Amino acid sequence: MTTPLDPATSPVSPTVVLETLAGAWHLHRVSADSDQIAAVLQIAGWQDDLRPTIVGATESRWRLEERLGFALPTKVYDALLHSADENLFDPFQHAARAMNSEALPGLLPARTYLPRPGTHVIIADQPGTTYGRLRHDDPPLRTWQDRSFRIDIVATAPDPHGSQIQIFYRLWYDDVIVCAGGGPVLEGAVDPTSDEAVREAARHALTELSDEPHTDRQHAFWAEHRDALVTALAAPVAPYPAGSRILVHDPLLPTVNLGTVLAHTYDDTGTLSYTWWPDVYNLPGHPHAAMKPIDAPSADSDRVEPTLQAPAVDAAGASATQVILTYGARVRTIDDHHFTTGTVLRAFTSPGSLTYEIQPDTADDRYRLPAENVVPLAGTAWPTVYHVLDARRAANLPLVKDEIILTLRELAPVIPGQTGPVCAVALYRPSLDELLDPDSLDFQ
Repeated sequence: MTTPLDPATSPVSPTVVLETLAGAWHLHRVSADSDQIAAVLQIAGWQDDLRPTIVGATESRWRLEERLGFALPTKVYDALLHSADENLFDPFQHAARAMNSEALPGLLPARTYLPRPGTHVIIADQPGTTYGRLRHDDPPLRTWQDRSFRIDIVATAPDPHGSQIQIFYRLWYDDVIVCAGGGPVLEGAVDPTSDEAVREAARHALTELSDEPHTDRQHAFWAEHRDALVTALAAPVAPYPAGSRILVHDPLLPTVNLGTVLAHTYDDTGTLSYTWWPDVYNLPGHPHAAMKPIDAPSADSDRVEPTLQAPAVDAAGASATQVILTYGARVRTIDDHHFTTGTVLRAFTSPGSLTYEIQPDTADDRYRLPAENVVPLAGTAWPTVYHVLDARRAANLPLVKDEIILTLRELAPVIPGQTGPVCAVALYRPSLDELLDPDSLDFQ
């Protein structure tokens, strides 16, 4: 239920409400002649004469994100910019017990006042939704993550004075925004989703923080984590050391594969090459998964370049980018209240729908969710249905009616049998990737 504001504190209805464990954030545009946005949180469960009103307001969407620690999805911000006159409100003129949002970390645990994927969001004159759904519908152009650090390239804008482009970004630490906004400028030929763009965003953020931190959070980040971020983003120098993330270009096809350096060697002519471990080798069902580093391939250095990219969905198994995930695939829920990440156990089909049975990482209970409510994180590399069934028998996961099983080479529905559910005759699918399915006869 939405936490109401004291009428003396908020005499008008907010344009946007985000419900959290601590209370409800009420977001307003301050006035018709300004883009200033105000965010007001009245902490739930406190006596009225003791309950403070937390207020954050700034001229910029990005400065407000920095103060609050969470992102304002584009749909939320657009609604605020087009607020009706009756929703305009300046909290500084009404809040008798106002506290700046900077006080929040010392007053409440972050998990209580930051919106979560399942957080209910109410936008004036629009159907109710969730924070997770709004974020899902407003994805960044590029994300880089290393342990607690994350950088999102959010958007771009053309430079009106030349061929350059400006990028807008968010820098997170422990899932809380530290720095956000625009400023970094790239030459027009530079891809805004590139590693160069990520490094430029970090450079801009650290430069901004060194000049004049806007918040206590930024000041602490600069003092405690600056050097670690610089190290995490530093490009390795050839020969790339073991553990370096690399892109390996196929010698015959215009494709690249992601992986990790295991070692480097020089031959008698001084030519440098790398032994590397492809990301797809780590997928459930891949024949080389348990053989590291016995079957590790090698690549000449002219085919190798360093990268900041983590294992990506499009390099994480054919089933990650196809319509059906298989046993062992990894997913993230969009806005489920019970869990965030888990492993697919079964896929079920019925006319017009696809549902997954998922084992959460943090709970014993299993949940069934529609496919449109999850995001694939990694696929699988099971060559055949037999390989899936063999692994499932070891995990005591029997067949269930209406399942469907997709592998690199086969597709098989599960149908009723005389003694229980059985797999129907598998439909053959040609294998398309030798690195993903090295034992396929298609490559013999």
